[in-house]
Amino acid sequence: HEGSLPAAIQRQCDRLSAESGITATIRVDGVLPPLGMATDVVLLRAAQEAFTNIRKHSQANTVMVGLSPVECGVRLSVADNGIGLADGHADGFGLRGMRTRVAQVGGTMWMAPTPGGGTTVTVEVPA
Repeated sequence: HEGSLPAAIQRQCDRLSAESGITATIRVDGVLPPLGMATDVVLLRAAQEAFTNIRKHSQANTVMVGLSPVECGVRLSVADNGIGLADGHADGFGLRGMRTRVAQVGGTMWMAPTPGGGTTVTVEVPA
């Protein structure tokens, strides 16, 4: 399980918590279908990018990462409880690059307010 995607994202959560004091937890719902190496990397980078944004901009103190199987692949969501997105910032902060990488593996990415405040970045990729 060492090289698995959940293990790699768990390490990122631990690092975020250690460096910023933000409580970051990961939840894996169900059995994830195996993804190709390239797709794993895209999800890992997406989580990294989301964490970078949270650290820099969100003023959040908790982050919940979810990994779950969906009809055609895997969904990654990164939800924070911070100040939310400033208008017009939805495409800044490296998100354009992230969206491009996600599209290259046939996936989609979107952002939405977290219920109760904050921002949730969701990425779905095909298995």
